[in-house]
Amino acid sequence: MKTKLKSLKTRIENFLSTDKGKITAKLFKYFIHGIVIIILGYQVWKLGITEIIHQLPIHPLFYVLFLLIYFSLPISEYFTYRRSVPLRFWKSQGIFLRKRIYNKTIVGYSGELQLFFWLKKEYDVPEKRSFQIVRDNNTLSTIASTFVTITLLLGFILSGNITLLESLNINTWYYLSGIGAAGIILFFIFRQFKEYLYNMNRRDTLTILGIHSIRLYILAVLQVLQWYVVMPEVELQIWITIIAMQIILSRLPFIPNKDLIFISASLEYGQSVAISATGLAGLLIVNHILDKILNALLFGWISWRDGINAKNENKPEENLK
Repeated sequence: MKTKLKSLKTRIENFLSTDKGKITAKLFKYFIHGIVIIILGYQVWKLGITEIIHQLPIHPLFYVLFLLIYFSLPISEYFTYRRSVPLRFWKSQGIFLRKRIYNKTIVGYSGELQLFFWLKKEYDVPEKRSFQIVRDNNTLSTIASTFVTITLLLGFILSGNITLLESLNINTWYYLSGIGAAGIILFFIFRQFKEYLYNMNRRDTLTILGIHSIRLYILAVLQVLQWYVVMPEVELQIWITIIAMQIILSRLPFIPNKDLIFISASLEYGQSVAISATGLAGLLIVNHILDKILNALLFGWISWRDGINAKNENKPEENLK
């Protein structure tokens, strides 16, 4: 099997080195970009422009905080991946934004695949090393998010809000026990096969774990502030409870339509504490809509910019011919 895979890989590489292979690869790239643009455009169109305009908050700080929340991941990833590759900040933001958009629009980890090929192309990182860098950073991001989720989930339970999740047929104790059991199993697997599953030194590991954990806690604070500036009459404790619900639901496995479940849970909780259902629903939906719009605009701009750069790089070769 291993020999067959190597043979297939060699044949693909040989094909891609030919003129026909280069044209095929370029057409496939344009095809994928076109699919993403169509999906993003459809999502924005489906939400409705009129509804978007009517629900937009007027407080300017809302949009400033939205941008900070949106760009927090690509900015933090510059500092985490820079531990392994000498990245330039502005150059790296394009691929990290594309990674975020692919993961949200296509399927999870499709963005990591884009990053893997980008590291090979832009920085001549060997294939094995490129895979290790992406794998290790993704592992640490998952560990950090799991840690933050567990701490929030415990706080959520201890504060007496566990009934909210149970009312949505989500067995919180089941998921908490499952996460704990999975963590123990993964720990022993990781310890046994560490040389095959992880390749980062202790100093970089602790640094990257710290960056991701701090980012997630700061993200929670920014999100609470964004909601608070639009509805200042709502007590801060209520917003903290809602953000805890959001983070917990986003990390729990085997739950479809997490965004809809979060909005449903928030509205149910809002009724119990006498929050305006219309105001809360509009606030949550606007964030979702703005994320889709910015994804579409940024992906279109990044694709256009990359196309211009590719043409400029090919001009010297064409002149030589």
